[in-house]
Amino acid sequence: MNVEDWRERLAQARADSSYMAAFADNQERRKAAMPEIAALFDRFDAGEVPVDELRYVFDTRTRTQWDVLGLKGLSGAMFLNQLVKHLPDHQEELATRLRALLSPPNNAADGKAKLEAFHSWLKGLIAEGVASGRSISPGRLPFFTSAVWHLRGATDWPIYYQSARDAIDEFTEFEFDRKDPVASYLAFRTEFARLQAELGCSHWELARLCARLVDYEYDHKVATAKDATQVNDRREPRTWLYAPGQRAMNWDENFANGYMTLGSADAGDLSRYEDSEQILATLWSREPTGPKPNNAAHACWQFAHEMEPGDEVIVKRGRGTVLGFGKVAGAYEFDPSKGEYPHRRKVVWWAQRGELEFHKTKLAMKTLTDITRFQSLVDDLHQLLAQLDPKVATEVESVEPDDAASPYRLEDALEDLFLDRATVEDALQLLARKKNLVLQGPPGVGKTFVAQRLAYALLGAKDKSRVSMVQFHQSYAYEDFVQGYRPSEDGGFARSDGPFLRFASLALQDDSGPYVLIIDEINRANLSKVFGELLMLLEADKRSDEWALQLAYSREGEAPFFIPDNLYIIGTMNTADRSLALVDYALRRRFAFVDIAPRFGAETFGRHLAVRGVEASTRKQISQRLAALNQKIGEDQDLGAGFQIGHSYFCDPDADAGDVWFERVVKTEVEPLLREYWFDSDEKVEQALQLLLGEE
Repeated sequence: MNVEDWRERLAQARADSSYMAAFADNQERRKAAMPEIAALFDRFDAGEVPVDELRYVFDTRTRTQWDVLGLKGLSGAMFLNQLVKHLPDHQEELATRLRALLSPPNNAADGKAKLEAFHSWLKGLIAEGVASGRSISPGRLPFFTSAVWHLRGATDWPIYYQSARDAIDEFTEFEFDRKDPVASYLAFRTEFARLQAELGCSHWELARLCARLVDYEYDHKVATAKDATQVNDRREPRTWLYAPGQRAMNWDENFANGYMTLGSADAGDLSRYEDSEQILATLWSREPTGPKPNNAAHACWQFAHEMEPGDEVIVKRGRGTVLGFGKVAGAYEFDPSKGEYPHRRKVVWWAQRGELEFHKTKLAMKTLTDITRFQSLVDDLHQLLAQLDPKVATEVESVEPDDAASPYRLEDALEDLFLDRATVEDALQLLARKKNLVLQGPPGVGKTFVAQRLAYALLGAKDKSRVSMVQFHQSYAYEDFVQGYRPSEDGGFARSDGPFLRFASLALQDDSGPYVLIIDEINRANLSKVFGELLMLLEADKRSDEWALQLAYSREGEAPFFIPDNLYIIGTMNTADRSLALVDYALRRRFAFVDIAPRFGAETFGRHLAVRGVEASTRKQISQRLAALNQKIGEDQDLGAGFQIGHSYFCDPDADAGDVWFERVVKTEVEPLLREYWFDSDEKVEQALQLLLGEE
């Protein structure tokens, strides 16, 4: 975008009353927090606050009173936490260097010198073996430092927000030097100041506009706060910019089969999520040591919940090559058998493809971008695409999904699972009797997968209309799950039913068969607060109108609520999650619990790998080495069987890669988990890796 496009976006933002109200509210909260932060660091400079107390106060406050500033993440409070934790023998030097670094710079040269000096010190410690790059993360220095400088009054040093980086990277000609974080920030500072001057706006208004442009904070606080039917209330078709895999590697297959596909397989079925924040929580939990996958989470949400039949899709590779275009012709589908790209939509692609170079501006790096509001960009792309022959290349049977539910028997469930028949039968009997069941086990044992299969087996049909899924997280509340007040389009608040009440209403109106609600990560929320008065109604013998209660937000004269007899609940619980909320004993009494364990020795697991081309020798080493590691974990007094490694990590093999695939999974998926388990013992981690990789 040129400067005029930025001005147009800024004018649109200022004309958006909901956006401006949220901005004004955030501005007031920021003004209250900034002097407190400055005072804390002034006391640290004066020697009144030791470095460990600085770390503690900054970490605690950024999670509560100062949360509005976005400082609690990996590059903020956690960066300071890492320095204090991983440099125990350098605390005095750390304090001295932090005081020199964090005092506001006198000029640009002074600021550059401060950043370079501290960055060089961190790199030197890594070179000496004092700490690892992962543990003290020098790349996170610019955000933390720029935030402290800015909040202490050095307003000519903009905060290095990820959303600001992404917006400037995508919508200007500016290019970052990713290899040098200090040089990258200094260049960003210059570009941010130029843009701010040309737009005539404040730092915070430009930072907020950047967040709006890349659909982070704005979409979460405004768009997803609306009811789903309001969000999806349709207007004219949208235009989406789409990258079919890295370097467009999936384009040939997508074009030939009449589909567009999306990765992020770790998120599972995207239709089960209430908003993009839940998807983000799931994806980040899979790799918590990496950067927050904001773009991936938002792309998943848009792909499943915002994109609709009739929308236009423009296919691109990199930032300057356009490959083709088409129209969305089907609803969102989830097919876990498709490996890394399980999310799909039918698309009518056009006959002639090409490799057309687009020179007007750089295209967004994201996998999926809604460019509808950038009319000049859409017009330029249409002009380029006019070179292609607009003739339909692929046919689709229907633009709507097939609603017919196929029969689903116990045998069908057993084909998909590595569990023995007796375990599945017992689980189904417990579910039928208690009506509430929790599947508990270590990471990677397929608890959510098992829950879906049990639900279909209970129904006797693969009927997705009778199965719903939600995921709990630490901030989930009664108002999210049952009923509460949410922002309305008129600027006020309106009472809105949550997913539990909506699904229960469906079950109440249709007594022809069971309805199953799956609650993923059920132990991540404060369960007593989420369920509230429903704790009593969950019991199997209280599923009738004689036990009905008034809900917390019921209006005068409204009928009391009860949970219908045909509503069943299946929860999943990760026994290795160190952040578990305590499971209320009253809730434990209302649920039956079934343990799901790793199944490396199961014949069905071996057969699963065999039919996917995994050599017998590789299958044997997976089973033997993982069984040995799990025994080691089970015997560890600080861990136990609940922390064992599940078989799901190895269920999607790359048979052509052989042992290389196995080693890649160990290095990129299992090793980070082991390092989290044994965060205080590198020796145990190395021994475990040697065991897995056959290096003993």
